[in-house]
Amino acid sequence: MEATQTDSLTPMMGQYQRIKEQYPNTLLFFRLGDFYETFFEDAVTASRELDLTLTSRDRKNKIPMAGVPYHAVETYLSRLIRKGFSVTVCDQMEDPRKAKGIVKREVIRTITPGTLLEENLLEEKKHNFMLSICSGNGNLAIAYCDISTADFFCTQFPLSYEKLEAELSRLKPAEVLLCGPAGSDKKIQ
Repeated sequence: MEATQTDSLTPMMGQYQRIKEQYPNTLLFFRLGDFYETFFEDAVTASRELDLTLTSRDRKNKIPMAGVPYHAVETYLSRLIRKGFSVTVCDQMEDPRKAKGIVKREVIRTITPGTLLEENLLEEKKHNFMLSICSGNGNLAIAYCDISTADFFCTQFPLSYEKLEAELSRLKPAEVLLCGPAGSDKKIQ
């Protein structure tokens, strides 16, 4: 959704859009009462990936919407993370019945495949590595860690895509981060 379209949104949907703009590469689970809702493209994705009914927030504007009950959110988060998605969870920070105006909401966590800490979301007997690859001066360097166990490793070797492929196959990282040549401040997305 373009920023210029936010003018026609309700205050709550404007709040959603401002938060979503800060987390563009994740699915945003936005707490509304007893549900975590997704909107716009996130709702289409969540509906497809979680077998949820795609509804509409507003009959006039037809904003796509799909949600899950708050008490079952961990089950849905687990399914999305296992499919390789990243999810940002935005919660209500005050009781809606006592709020004056729009309910205050804040992001309480962002979960990516490589940053899982919750035991119920981790796969048993499998490392959950986040791996970073950097290249420069004819070398490749990889560093990988499992934050759930505090294991951290790194190595460097002459530039060889065969060696890199072998390492990736062996480690089976949950998430891979790429960076540019040593000393570069540009990251490859």
